[in-house]
Amino acid sequence: MGGLVACHQGGAALGVQGVRLGIGQSVAAAVTPARHQVVAAILVRSSRILLCHRRDDAPWYPGVWDLPGGHVEPGETPDDAVVRECAEELGIRVTSLGERRFLRSHDADLTVFQIDGWDREPGNTQPGEHQAIRWCGLADLPTLPLADRRLETLARVVLTA
Repeated sequence: MGGLVACHQGGAALGVQGVRLGIGQSVAAAVTPARHQVVAAILVRSSRILLCHRRDDAPWYPGVWDLPGGHVEPGETPDDAVVRECAEELGIRVTSLGERRFLRSHDADLTVFQIDGWDREPGNTQPGEHQAIRWCGLADLPTLPLADRRLETLARVVLTA
C-alpha cells in the first residue's frame, strides 16, 4: 500500500506508520516525525573535556564516546534537563551554566551547555548506560569513536576560546 492511508480501527483513525490521529488532527501533522529535544553538557578541566563511553550493548549509539546528557522530559526546560542529567550521570551538582550552542540532526534538536561550575568530582553514576568516563584533550578526539564527529569541532571551539 502506498501513499497516505487513513482507516478506522476501534473508533480512532490511523495514519501512516500506525500513528493514531486525534479528533480534528490532520494526517500531515500525524506523519511528521517528532523531533527529540536533547541536552548535553561540556565540562572543561585543564584543557580537556569530559566524555562518556556508551555501553557496547546500548540500544542507541553503542560503543561510542559522547557528552553526558539526554532527553528533555515533558514539562522540563533545557536548563533543568542538563542539571538533572549531570546529577544522574555524573553525580555532580551544577552551580553555573555557561554558553549554549545548538546542533541539529535528522531527528533531534540538541542544546549543548558549557558547565562553568559544579560541586563534587564527576563519576560514572550510570554504569548501566556508560562503560567509562574520561577527560579528553583535542589530540585524543581523532582517535576515539565519537557519537558525532561534530564533537571534535565543538571541543576545539570550547577549548581554544
